Formats: sequence, structure tokens, C-alpha cells
Amino acid sequence: MRACPDLPFQPLFDAFYTLARLLEFLAVRNVSLAALCGLLPDVEILRVDVDCQWTEKGKVMRRLIEETKGERVELLDGVKVYHEDGWTLVLPDAEEPVVHIVAEASNPARADERIRAYAAKIHRFQER
Repeated sequence: MRACPDLPFQPLFDAFYTLARLLEFLAVRNVSLAALCGLLPDVEILRVDVDCQWTEKGKVMRRLIEETKGERVELLDGVKVYHEDGWTLVLPDAEEPVVHIVAEASNPARADERIRAYAAKIHRFQER
């Protein structure tokens, strides 16, 4: 709601109005949807599950929070660490003894690098 205070609608809740505004934008600027999509940056999102015993989940998440102090972090669903070209989310599963890692980056190699780094941290935190 705070992102669009001056708009008469909320894009996340009013799909038809959003579509109408998008079509208006394209028509006024005489640009195609493909051209507009071409302006969006390429991103790669990778996901992996890492085994984590129920008894270790709290310790793992606490250690991850401690280790990311001073970084731009969001603690809503898990631990989401923002990087220069993306982010990494470490999310403990509520039903299974696993931790989900989701990484977004500008290319697949960087996303894979982040997945591997956070998976290694989770394994290391469980060993101690």
C-alpha cells in the first residue's frame, strides 16, 4: 500500500485495472510489450533443500542471523540476505526436517555459488 500511495488502485489487488494501465502505457509510448520486457534485467533463481534435523533448525537460523549482522537482511519468513545483484533466502520448512535455500542472481553461476555457500554454512552450523 505504501508503494503506490498516489495511485487510485493497488496493482497487486486490481489485475484488470493494472492491465488497462499497462496497455495505456504501451499505447502512449508506442512501444511493444516485447520491447518493454526486453528492458527487464535477466535473473536466475535456484532452489535447493538441505537436510536439517528438527533439533538443529533453531540453532542454524540463530547462527545465520548472527553471521549476517551488518548486512542488509530481512527476517520475515526466514533469513533473506540481500546482495548487490540479488538475494538469498534461507527458510526452515514447517513440516519436514529440511531448510530451503532460494537464491536470485544476475546469472546461473552466481546463484549456484550462493546456494553452495549457504548450504555449506547450514552443514557447518549443524556440526557444532
